[in-house]
Amino acid sequence: MSLRTKIAVAFSVLYICGFALICVFRIDDLRALDLNELGDYLAGVFGPLALAWLVFGYFQQGDELRQGTEALRLQATELNNAVTEQAKMASANEVALRNHENSLEPLFKVVASDSGWDDEGDFYFSFNLHNLGEYCEDIKVVAELGGREYPSKGIGTMFSGDCVALQRGGMKEWEEFVFSVEYRRRSGRRGRQSFSFVSYKDEDEPYPTYSAEKHPFLST
Repeated sequence: MSLRTKIAVAFSVLYICGFALICVFRIDDLRALDLNELGDYLAGVFGPLALAWLVFGYFQQGDELRQGTEALRLQATELNNAVTEQAKMASANEVALRNHENSLEPLFKVVASDSGWDDEGDFYFSFNLHNLGEYCEDIKVVAELGGREYPSKGIGTMFSGDCVALQRGGMKEWEEFVFSVEYRRRSGRRGRQSFSFVSYKDEDEPYPTYSAEKHPFLST
């Protein structure tokens, strides 16, 4: 029970006790009153008490409204905190899922092995494709020469540690090109890793050689 309620109850008890004492000392006068006069008398007596309770109810309702407003504010704060936490959890789950997906990636490495001219005088380039990462399948090799794509024969599957020897023909001498490996991860999603082959000439060598520069792929 709040302090205001205790004060209202105490005031009512004192008021009623005071009225009872008056009735005791003026009992003869009360008996002499007609019913309508007695009703007017009682209405006048209990009118202030009713007004006091009306004022008390007004302030009590104000307190309850303030408490309700504070409760709603606290609830809104808790909901906002819950939404923030859910957003953090969703972001963490997204990062975990992306890291898991990245952990399933094969990691291809290309090493140049040979280049030159075949018996028919056509220029060729040979290289080895290594998989240093996870298992993958449905592998396709695509070379981009002069803005056009030249698909090669599909490799099929590669386990971690596998190496495949490939050769690219139909090229101009020491032509730079982009080489891409398309594949399917163990999760079922497709991926692509690309390399730029750049030719350079060593002063001690009679012919240029190729070097492979890998393109970033985990952040794409």
